[in-house]
Amino acid sequence: MSILSRSWFVALTAAVVLSVGTARAEEKLVEPPKKVEKVLGAPVVKLLGGCTKVETFRIDPVVSTERGKEYICGYKIVGHGKEEGKDYAVRLTNVLYSEATYFGATAKCFEPGVAFRIWCDKEWVDVVVCFTCTNLAIFDGKGKEIAETHGGFGGTASEGALIKLAKEAFPDDKAIQGLKEEKK
Repeated sequence: MSILSRSWFVALTAAVVLSVGTARAEEKLVEPPKKVEKVLGAPVVKLLGGCTKVETFRIDPVVSTERGKEYICGYKIVGHGKEEGKDYAVRLTNVLYSEATYFGATAKCFEPGVAFRIWCDKEWVDVVVCFTCTNLAIFDGKGKEIAETHGGFGGTASEGALIKLAKEAFPDDKAIQGLKEEKK
């Protein structure tokens, strides 16, 4: 092998090793436990199973009777995060499929600041999250509440995962970036 060919081979090998070493493995969609299926209902579980993208929103924590393009589930949209793809949608769905996300203590405040709209073709599910009291509410595409946690994800792996997802969606938001992924 000539010196030039050897240089190309070394450079190509280094590029492949570097790209494989830094590539993130695509997360696989998990099956929801029966207890979670019961909370969400079969239509929502089926919809989430085919999720393709997620829109992310910062919302005013005070619910309103207003509706329209500037509102999501009755909360005024005050900012937009990045639109996320299928891998992000799968990671968010896996959190929603986890028992750790539900069945906790009673709600304390429910003043949400983040909303996720999970899309599957032309249908969606909205997830409204309060990181202060670690509650969330899930709504169908018509704005009807499907499920609500009551302090369900505080202190669990679901809390850390939801915070991490919010940080990815809002990299320039100081309040979101200041959330601690591991609470004691």
